[in-house]
Amino acid sequence: MMSGMRFGRRAGEMLERALALDPENPHVLYHKGINQLMAPGPFGDKEEALRNLRHAVAMFEAGRVDGAFVWGHAEALAFLGLSLARESETAAALEHYERALALEPGYVWVREELIPELP
Repeated sequence: MMSGMRFGRRAGEMLERALALDPENPHVLYHKGINQLMAPGPFGDKEEALRNLRHAVAMFEAGRVDGAFVWGHAEALAFLGLSLARESETAAALEHYERALALEPGYVWVREELIPELP
């Protein structure tokens, strides 16, 4: 537990530094959203996680990804879906899961865990 607190805080600090260098980087926003979503209780910020994941997905969809190796779009959709599912927004969560599967049909976590867990 202590390691999670120490490394979670440090990850948050590193993500803030990365955002200062490139505030429109969808990968940084995606990871910041995950860090906020998965942090326990008072250490996370579920509303900001949702905003960051939505912004990352929008940037992926707008084509705002530099470099030859593009990754993270389907993952951002999956975590956005998870965030929505935790807010009991089942239809919206399923929509994002399906969009993730459209990008990566073999996405096992989405197909075999996230979708079946929806109410």
